[in-house]
Amino acid sequence: MKVNSTFKLEKINHRYFAFDGGTGNIFEISEILYEILLNRNEKLTEKFTVEEIENAEKGLLVAMNNGILSEQNLLLRTYQKIGGKNVHSLNTLFLNVAQKCNLKCSYCFGKGGSYGLQQEMMSIDTARRCVDYWLKNIEEKKQNIVVSFFGGEPLLNLEVIEFVVQYINSKKQSINGNVKYMITTNGTILNNSIIEMFIKNDFLVSVSLDGISKIHNKNRAFASGKGSMDLVAKNTKKLLAHISNLNCQITLRREDIPFLEEAVTALWEMGVDKVYSNIVFDKNEIYQEKDYKELKFQTEILSDLMYQHLISGSKNIYGNIFDYMQNLHTRNYAINCFVWKEKIAAFASNGDAYSCYRLVGENDFLLGNVRQHDFTVFSKPFEKQKVAQCQNCYCQLYCGEGCPCENLVYNSDINIPAEEWCEKNKILFDISLRLYLKIKVNEPDLFRKLCKYWEENR
Repeated sequence: MKVNSTFKLEKINHRYFAFDGGTGNIFEISEILYEILLNRNEKLTEKFTVEEIENAEKGLLVAMNNGILSEQNLLLRTYQKIGGKNVHSLNTLFLNVAQKCNLKCSYCFGKGGSYGLQQEMMSIDTARRCVDYWLKNIEEKKQNIVVSFFGGEPLLNLEVIEFVVQYINSKKQSINGNVKYMITTNGTILNNSIIEMFIKNDFLVSVSLDGISKIHNKNRAFASGKGSMDLVAKNTKKLLAHISNLNCQITLRREDIPFLEEAVTALWEMGVDKVYSNIVFDKNEIYQEKDYKELKFQTEILSDLMYQHLISGSKNIYGNIFDYMQNLHTRNYAINCFVWKEKIAAFASNGDAYSCYRLVGENDFLLGNVRQHDFTVFSKPFEKQKVAQCQNCYCQLYCGEGCPCENLVYNSDINIPAEEWCEKNKILFDISLRLYLKIKVNEPDLFRKLCKYWEENR
């Protein structure tokens, strides 16, 4: 029996579930409906009577008439409804305060921190102009608004970061929402003033740290060639003694994928509770089937470890899976892409604005400069298009039909999903869904506790 929307089926300890790819809903279903959806007719006739099969099919038809397993194009319609060129408000401010870096990472998507542009630091005057523009366009009803410092290495320009924080804090009375400060740093620069700023302003700190020396020092070295692992590990431990709102981000080249679990575990043992990872996206980084099999294998190991951690009460979390489970539970679709939603102001060091911080230096996505008298980030809207090849994929709602930046890297077109993006997201989706259901079936008390946390922290 054919259904209109895509779906994925799971069986956990003789209980059967269907994920509706059209709506993001997860249903517990009967065994007979599980077999019907699998189109395993030989199993049906072996296990069930003709009357039972006919009744189940009638029930499925009624469900489809009520919107179950029949929805299509929800992602595109959602973007058209809440995002896009008619919504002129900003939620997030990205400031590239330092378009240079003190490391020479082998996989840097920012081309050494300069993004192919001139190496420079953002001035206080430019920073003030960027903040002023952003403050005028903040979405009034937004509860949490984000200010994110990036680079290059942003802490090379501590003076401007401190100015921006002080300047925004002085205007909090006029801001209708909670300001959250974030920074992504390579962890090589740290002093008491930085720690005090992080503590006082409740910064979320993300440290780029690849977990183990044989990966980190190879890919994240100083210009001299000396590895940075020892210094970054020391600074991360120092930060952990003062702040709890810290995570680490591992980046892997294809030859390093077999060390993913080892790297994550090493960071857990260092005291980092929440660890994320990603694989390098670069036109010269070509992944093969064996790489995706290894990525799946490593992610499944981490899923099993996290299952045991959650049961035991350990705080050690693999963020990729944990956040995905939260998104599945709260039906938080991937509709936060900055390119399509146009709710971000991402400024390069000279005040040039882009639709995404990853697109700094890409002239086709330059929106103008904050010093222009008629400047507006809404002057060049990018409209989300329907992606035909994604319509029959069950994880469409949660992969967002590709990342425009990665699409651009691999396909030279923001609207053509990169195979690399598809493969890694399907792996993560499948493993996250299965762990979510495994906890639901085997650990109902833990599941209720997690659901409460996810709903309160969505």
